[in-house]
Amino acid sequence: MIRIYIPDVKNGVLDTKFGNGNLGKKYPNSVSFPIKWDKVKAAKSYALTLIDYEATAELGFVFINWVAANIKKNKLKWDDSFSRPDKMYQFENSMTKHANDYLLDSFYREHPDGVYFGPLPPVEDHNYRLEVFALDIDNIIPEELKNEKLFYDDFLELIKNHVIDYGISSFLYRSQGKIVKNSLTKKEITKSVLNAALPKDKQNFFLDFQPINFSSRALSPRNDDYSLLDIDFLGKQGVSPFFSARNFDLTIYAESEKIKEYVIIITSFAETKSLGVGLNSWVRVGIKKEQNDYKTILPAGRNNFELFESEFPVQNSFGSFCAIAIATKLGLDSVERFEFIKTKYGLIYLPGLTNGNGKYQLEIFGINTLINWAKIAQNSKKPLNSFDVLQTIKGKIIGYNRTFFKLI
Repeated sequence: MIRIYIPDVKNGVLDTKFGNGNLGKKYPNSVSFPIKWDKVKAAKSYALTLIDYEATAELGFVFINWVAANIKKNKLKWDDSFSRPDKMYQFENSMTKHANDYLLDSFYREHPDGVYFGPLPPVEDHNYRLEVFALDIDNIIPEELKNEKLFYDDFLELIKNHVIDYGISSFLYRSQGKIVKNSLTKKEITKSVLNAALPKDKQNFFLDFQPINFSSRALSPRNDDYSLLDIDFLGKQGVSPFFSARNFDLTIYAESEKIKEYVIIITSFAETKSLGVGLNSWVRVGIKKEQNDYKTILPAGRNNFELFESEFPVQNSFGSFCAIAIATKLGLDSVERFEFIKTKYGLIYLPGLTNGNGKYQLEIFGINTLINWAKIAQNSKKPLNSFDVLQTIKGKIIGYNRTFFKLI
């Protein structure tokens, strides 16, 4: 796994000047931070992504901050994204004007296409995930696409079969916002407080990457491709006025006795071309690992209306502000159409919004302790969402697996 070095991340926190509009002059948030990573001997180029999976806290979606490829060296300097764009190819991020049905119209600010958009957590402090990919190809952009506006979903398709190694790093970025009388305002807070060190046990999102494997009757691995999802497990709006989906089975394998439980998160990037953002589709927590067995089995629902009833329901993108905006884009009269899936399995086809060739990400996190999710849910003033889950498991993750899949 590639090791990543970010000089401006100290004690788990990215320097506040690389977000919140502190740098960039005409284009706030546009100054990228220096990054260096280990060289991979066989690599012909590198790519990187910066994603805010915790944007679900306030708005319910996943925010793409930066996607860059065709990087020839194992480092980027201060402000390379904006000042030296010839050093890389940059994809559209979630601050885009090129999405077909852009979800964030009211939040959009003028910004150069694809250029790094720094962290801007509205109210809560967010953890951001930076990934570096070593590729066996010089240029991932084919001639026929060089003049197209490409998104993270396209990026995943273009690096397919070319990744020879990759690395993950993460950091916290603190918010400067607060809610006053239902309005977002800036709070008075010093730079020293924004940059203050995290406790040691909270500085790293991942502690280790012990192997986790899985299988599913719904997912079919295919050579030279991502796994494919049987369309029977994709939800849609049928004779019922509601959207519904049949969640699929999953068998998780791990030898490590240090893993005590699992968390599963599915993210849809199939809507990035239409909405500009990713959607959180499914979160399951409290999956205890059988300590005397390397195998943990999660059964599927038998039909669309027999969804997994979690003892600790976690709200996905269809139970948030995001749902209102999506319903408007679809011309629905009510977000109640999403009632069946908002705290269950929400991998659904959205007419006119979901790209048929889109990618979905399945992540399995292995946790080194048993978490009292009932107490966390009881103490929360609102339904839990993936932000709460990710904040809770930070610093406890010792096993990880991730795969991307498409629809058959």
